[in-house]
Amino acid sequence: MAPAMANGRCHKHGGAIPRTPKGSKFALKHGLFTAEAIEKRRKVGKVLRETYELLKQTDDRVRKRLNRLAANRARRKQERLQREAQTGKTSE
Repeated sequence: MAPAMANGRCHKHGGAIPRTPKGSKFALKHGLFTAEAIEKRRKVGKVLRETYELLKQTDDRVRKRLNRLAANRARRKQERLQREAQTGKTSE
């Protein structure tokens, strides 16, 4: 099937290209392109984008928290080693 011209006419015979009236169920086969299906896909996409952004923010907070925990653990270990060096003990 050839594409229509800019004026909405068929490029082969110049006649108007018939369109199904909005809301008509005559040409409906699977419902993938109904207004409801399109709107539903848009809403799902929006929810997915918002969820992804929330996960990125949560991931950043978790990463910062884990880094703080690791830094505190390293600091406590260093302090323990310094105390043991001062008292002459060693832990193995």
